[in-house]
Amino acid sequence: MSSILNLGVIVRSKENKAAIASIMVAYLMCTLLSSSELQASSLGVLAVLSVFSFGANSLFKDVAALKGGLSCLMIALIVGTVFSEDVSRSAKGIYDLIRGVLLFFVGACFYRCFRRYEVTSVLLGFFSISALLGIGVAVAAAMIQGAPWLLENPVLELLFHETHLFANFIAMICLGLLVLVLVGVTSASYWIGFVCVCLFATLIALQAKGTLLALLLSGSWCFSGSHRSALRNVWYAALVLVLVSLTVLSFFPALDLITHFSLPPSLLERRRIYAELLLQLWESPFTGFGLNTYKDLVLQFGTAPHYTMPHSIYLESLFSFGFVGSAFLLAAGLLVARKACSPVSSIENQAWKFWRTFAGAALIFTAIRGLVDMRLGYGVWGSFALPLGILFASTATSMASRDIRVDSAHL
Repeated sequence: MSSILNLGVIVRSKENKAAIASIMVAYLMCTLLSSSELQASSLGVLAVLSVFSFGANSLFKDVAALKGGLSCLMIALIVGTVFSEDVSRSAKGIYDLIRGVLLFFVGACFYRCFRRYEVTSVLLGFFSISALLGIGVAVAAAMIQGAPWLLENPVLELLFHETHLFANFIAMICLGLLVLVLVGVTSASYWIGFVCVCLFATLIALQAKGTLLALLLSGSWCFSGSHRSALRNVWYAALVLVLVSLTVLSFFPALDLITHFSLPPSLLERRRIYAELLLQLWESPFTGFGLNTYKDLVLQFGTAPHYTMPHSIYLESLFSFGFVGSAFLLAAGLLVARKACSPVSSIENQAWKFWRTFAGAALIFTAIRGLVDMRLGYGVWGSFALPLGILFASTATSMASRDIRVDSAHL
């Protein structure tokens, strides 16, 4: 009986609550872009419910502070439902969007409640164990298949449905470990370096080119942020180069006759999908065809049956919401990001720096990854909302602390 009481004291302690919450949030951020088996939707629901028990007061303040962005989001939802070709399918899409967006408040509440607790050792353990499990699964899948290349590996497809979903999980684990080194967890730097090399090799074996590109850009953003603006300008130049290159390769096939490049089949297939989607979009350019309808309308429009997603969340947004709804959706994101991504003047501890850096890197990873893959669903919405919530709360907290210091100085 006494051991049960002692366990209750341990669980109730703030330090252990912070550790458990940190593992839960880190798990969500690493698995939202993975298969549904890893997403743990029930964990997302539990996280949302915890907001009302830990931070009900801050929840209403956040809603008031974000009323402009939320209003734009509501207009986009109305456009995506009222003008839908299949209202029932769009209702399911709206439900997934709302579930994902609620994770914004989970991230904000988590940061406000536990920002002062140093949990980097717990996070190092979580990411290390996750990395070993991921590498172990990859090695086992390669041994069963008898080949080092893991693209379309039957074992991984059985576990994760598609190998690129497994690649997203591996990349996010690698990103988390890189950020831990950046914030000063140097006691295990050699171990982290070795594990990251193994994770990177796993991504190469998966032939996940889009995932590797997103990981390189998001990881380099982390390191460029800790240096002078010249290095950050180099990063912006690299980003522009990537965006221009992808645009040219995806939408201007005539240039192949000039460059004589031999493009991979996956990119050639995407060209076909993008061309047909843009052609279909002109049938309803302003309001689109409704959220979550692409999979059902694709056969009606004559696209090949196995193309059940447009392989670009931005083109799917145009298809779903049209130019009007997408404009309001973009406005909602920009209004929230403007409040969330403002520069801060103080760094409280390693955990504070980790969560702010990891959240920013996760946003960049999702945004880049969505250029040529993924579909709009709970995982994508949540992958944008959860890190934005962390950034929003950290920015608001920093600004409030600065105002208090200024007022004290005047006194």
